[in-house]
Amino acid sequence: MVIRTGYCVEDDLLLGDMTLSAAISAAKFIADSADEIDVRIGRIYTTPIVLADLDTTSKLVLKIANARLASGRMLMAQAQAAQDDSLHAYGMYLIKEAENTIGSIENNRLPLDGATLRDDLIDTPAPSIRNHDADSPVEAFYDEFFGGGGMSPVPSSPIWRPGGGG
Repeated sequence: MVIRTGYCVEDDLLLGDMTLSAAISAAKFIADSADEIDVRIGRIYTTPIVLADLDTTSKLVLKIANARLASGRMLMAQAQAAQDDSLHAYGMYLIKEAENTIGSIENNRLPLDGATLRDDLIDTPAPSIRNHDADSPVEAFYDEFFGGGGMSPVPSSPIWRPGGGG
């Protein structure tokens, strides 16, 4: 079985001079973490991301997220075997930081400049339905007390798309 390459290399891992158990494969953790990143950002971008297409900042964002996630997962695996609470806490910190970065990419607060946007963007992760009924007493209430114009508590809003479309 061929293990895919990730967005970082073993030298990027945040393990210091720690010696890992022989059962822990850095390449496998890097690949698994890259897959986890791809699952999360795959709604927006074509994955796996081609690093050569990205600007320097976007390359670093993916590299750091992959290194943190892989390092955190490796430390958690090592801490479980060694029952080391400080190692466990550092591993959790790295995973949380990686997940925050990945979440920022998902929500377009940290766009990946140069990455290929999906042609079939998934507009929303959940159903979004708004029915307007001009004869509805509920709509009449909101028209009366909130100035009309369909001022219901769930306003109709455009669907967000990366790149400003929508």
